[in-house]
Amino acid sequence: MKQSLVRNIALIYLAALITILIAGGFYISRSLLRLGLPPAQIHAVLSSVRIPIFIGSLLSIAFLILAGIFFEQTMSRRIQKMIHAARRHERGDLAEKLPVEQDDDLGLLADAVNRTVYSLKKRISELENEKNKLSAILHNMVEGVLAVSRNHEILVVNPSAESILGLPEKFILGKSLLEITRSQKVDERMRRAVDAQTNYSVELELDYPKPKALRANVVGVSQEGGGICGIFVFHDMTGIRKLENMRREFVANVSHELRTPLTSIKGFIETLLSGAPDPAQSKNFLNMIAEDTERLTRLIDDLLQLSSLESKSDGLKLRKTDLKNEIEKAMKIFAPHLAEKKIALQNFIPDGLPAVMADADKLRQVLVNLLDNAVKFNKRGGTISISAKPVPGRLEVSIADTGSGIPEHALGHIFERFYRVDKSRSREENSGTGLGLAIVKHILEAHGGTIQCQSEPDQGSVFSFTLKIADS
Repeated sequence: MKQSLVRNIALIYLAALITILIAGGFYISRSLLRLGLPPAQIHAVLSSVRIPIFIGSLLSIAFLILAGIFFEQTMSRRIQKMIHAARRHERGDLAEKLPVEQDDDLGLLADAVNRTVYSLKKRISELENEKNKLSAILHNMVEGVLAVSRNHEILVVNPSAESILGLPEKFILGKSLLEITRSQKVDERMRRAVDAQTNYSVELELDYPKPKALRANVVGVSQEGGGICGIFVFHDMTGIRKLENMRREFVANVSHELRTPLTSIKGFIETLLSGAPDPAQSKNFLNMIAEDTERLTRLIDDLLQLSSLESKSDGLKLRKTDLKNEIEKAMKIFAPHLAEKKIALQNFIPDGLPAVMADADKLRQVLVNLLDNAVKFNKRGGTISISAKPVPGRLEVSIADTGSGIPEHALGHIFERFYRVDKSRSREENSGTGLGLAIVKHILEAHGGTIQCQSEPDQGSVFSFTLKIADS
C-alpha cells in the first residue's frame, strides 16, 4: 500500500509539472505577443485559447491519474500473485510457481525466484532420498545403533538397539549414553572418540533390564554442538558367549566321561600285564574292563545320536502310533527292576485315546529314558504313575514318581548335556551317560512336541511331554 501511495503522489507531481510547463509557455507567449500586438488583440487571442488549454490540462491530469491507477492495479495484482505463491512455498508447497507475465524487473525477479525454488526442490528431493536410504539401512541393521550429541545425549536409535537393550525408543531418546548403558567405560570411550575424531572397540556386560554381553564400536564423527557427534554401534554377543560356554563345558564333560572308564581300563590292563595273583581276580578285572568298555560304547552311541538329532540328519519315520500300546511295551522292560526295588507301577492311561504321529522307535526311546530315571531315582517301595489326556491338537503324557525330587535351581538345566543334579552320586547309583534327558528333549522337539518337569525336593518329580494327534 505504501508503494502504491508513493506512485500516486509521483503521478500527481508529474501532472502538476506539465501544467506548470503549459502555463509557463502560455505566459511566455503572452509576453512575446505583447511586444508585437496591441493589448486588446492579445487579450482576445488569449481568451480564445484559455479554455482549450484549461480543458487540455484537465484531460492530461485525468489521463495521468487513470494511467497511474491502472499501472498501480496491474503491479498490485502481479505482486499479490507473487505473495500468494511465496506463502505456499513457505508452507512447503514448492510446486507453485511465481507468474512471469512481462519481461520487466518483476518478471526477472519472479523468474529468478522460480529457478531458486526449482534448485531448492531438487536439493530437498536428494536429501529426502538420502534420508530414506539411511533410514532403511538403520532399520534393517542387525547391529544396534545409538547416535549421540556432544554431551552424549541420545538423538537416534534403531529398532535393533531397542531389541538388544530391551528398551523402547521413547525411553532411550533424550537419555544420556551413560544412563542407558550404565558403563563408565563406554562413556569415557565416547568422549575420547569425539575429541580425537577416531573410533574405539569395547566389550561390556549389561545387567539392566536383563543380562547382555555386547561388543561395540564407538566412533567420533563431529565436534560441533547441536548435531550428531558420536555413534555407538554394538552387537549382541550373549548367544555366542553362551554357545562358547556350552562348547567348553561339553568338551570338559566329554573328556571327564571318557577319561574315567579309560583310566579304569588302563589300570586293569596294567595289572593283568604285570601278572594277576590268581585266575579268579583276573576274570574279575576282565569283567570290569568289559563294563567300562560297554559304558564307553553307550557314551559314544549317545553322542552320535544327539549330534544326529541336533543336525536333523536322521529323518523321522512318522506314522500313526498307538501311544498306550507303546507305553505298555516300555513298562514290561522294567518289570524286573520294579520288582527288585518293590516299586508299584500305576497305569492311568484310558482306553480310546487317539493315535499320535510319531516314530515308534524314537518314542520308545523317550519312554524308556523317562521310566529308567523314574525307577533309578525312586525310593524303595515307592510308586510310578503314568497318565495321559488329550489337550487341543495333542496328547499329554505324564510320568510321576515318588523319588528324591529335583531342586528348583536345577530344573532349568536338567535337559542339558551331562548335567547331573547330584554330582556326588556314585557311578553305581547313576550309571547313565548324562545325555538321556537331552536326547529325550531333542526327539520330542523333532516331533513338534514339548517336555517339562515339575518337582520339589523329597516330593518326587513329574515329567510331562506332548505329541501331535494324528488326525488333528
